[in-house]
Amino acid sequence: MFSLMHMRHYHALAVLLPAFAAATSVRSQAAEAPAPSELKYPPAQRDSTTDTYFGTQVPAPYQWMEELDSPALQQWVEEENKLAFSYLEKIPVRNWMKERLTTLWNYARESTPELVEGGRIFLGKNSGLQNQSVVYFQDPGAPAPNLLLDPNTLSADGSLALLGYQPSPHGVYLAYNLSQGGSDWLTIHVREVATGKDLPDTIRWVKFSGLAWTKDGKGFFYSRYPEPPAGKSISQQVINQKIYYHRLGTEQSADPLIYERPDLPAWMSGGSVTEDGRYLFIYLQNGTAPQNELFYLDLRSPLKPSISGEPKPLYTKNDAEYGVIGHAGKTLFIQTTLDAPKRRIVAARLDQPDPAHWRVLVPEGEGVIQASSMAGGQILVNYEVVAKSRLALFSTEGRPLGELSLPAMAPSVGSLRATTRTPFIMGSRLFSTPIRCIGTNSRRARRTCSSSPRSISIQPPTISSRSFIHPRPARRFRCSSSRNGT
Repeated sequence: MFSLMHMRHYHALAVLLPAFAAATSVRSQAAEAPAPSELKYPPAQRDSTTDTYFGTQVPAPYQWMEELDSPALQQWVEEENKLAFSYLEKIPVRNWMKERLTTLWNYARESTPELVEGGRIFLGKNSGLQNQSVVYFQDPGAPAPNLLLDPNTLSADGSLALLGYQPSPHGVYLAYNLSQGGSDWLTIHVREVATGKDLPDTIRWVKFSGLAWTKDGKGFFYSRYPEPPAGKSISQQVINQKIYYHRLGTEQSADPLIYERPDLPAWMSGGSVTEDGRYLFIYLQNGTAPQNELFYLDLRSPLKPSISGEPKPLYTKNDAEYGVIGHAGKTLFIQTTLDAPKRRIVAARLDQPDPAHWRVLVPEGEGVIQASSMAGGQILVNYEVVAKSRLALFSTEGRPLGELSLPAMAPSVGSLRATTRTPFIMGSRLFSTPIRCIGTNSRRARRTCSSSPRSISIQPPTISSRSFIHPRPARRFRCSSSRNGT
């Protein structure tokens, strides 16, 4: 699956805005909070530090604050916090807002499940007010899911956060990422599903990286940066990201290098393995730029992958998005913005990748293609048409197979997962209800799982929503409104 990095989430506003509106009467009866002019801020030390840029000296009097372990900085932060909370705690409506938001957020929810070979599924569940969702797995025919990883128990102060996980192809292992204290730096751990115990494998200095298992389930590709100097893990510039392969049971220091670009030190690279395990696709991107370059490595035997080859280029002009959503033999199915700002899907041969030889399967249309995926020889495309999701199926020859029915007023499909052996599974989000999982193996979507909110003071069944096109002549855009039925 290839999709945008950030998907929109709308439904929270529909529930929260009425809550804030109701707070008006509470605020009008409360005493005024201290005026900001009464606040006396702790002084911040200024020194004579200067930096030189292209021969020009630039004062940097607060550069000492980059030393995050400095006692002087810690004292200043404590004084700032003390001042801030002394003001915030006196705002009369603050407790009411906290209680109201806590009530609205307290409902059970689940992530879109991920299904692996053999039928085992992995998903995250949150009972309502848990700081982090808990990871479960469930085998076919099992009456209930089993707890696998509860990140809320990893640290007493909650400083360890679970930032993603990826099961191995057969669900034997779960690789998961932990962040300490909100840092972008991740440490990868591997848990054996059958025993619930972690392997000794520990992968450090990972940042802005995905994780791609090889088909044999014995290792994975990941991206990392060089280890920064001691005490400089936050302030050190991150450059020279490289792709490595880690084989389970070995030390990270023995991980072979797969791809690097010393000529482009600020660029980022990441890899994804095709579902059949034959190819590794490497994406090279200049920061957050929408364009990317694309390379591939033929792993040859999926169950005995060869990782020693040289990655070969496919598209290296850095002129568009190129995302591989699947392949059939040597034919790639690519989602791209080349000559199509709203994206299209094309078929390209590995031995003739030039766009002149492309076959257009899904042309650019009225809506923007937000995501696409393949399953069972079909292509599922998630369009956004005037701020509303629309799902359409196509054959691998580009023949339209119809649209999938979504719940009325579903503004977005947040996640999309599929394999060649299983139906599409997606998460649909409404304005007044939590995310729902929907699956399909035909032309019609059907609901397979959902999370229902607990009883709260705004009941979803009494929320009415409508959508309309604003009549402003210069631009067309969709407006949606939600209100309590009473």
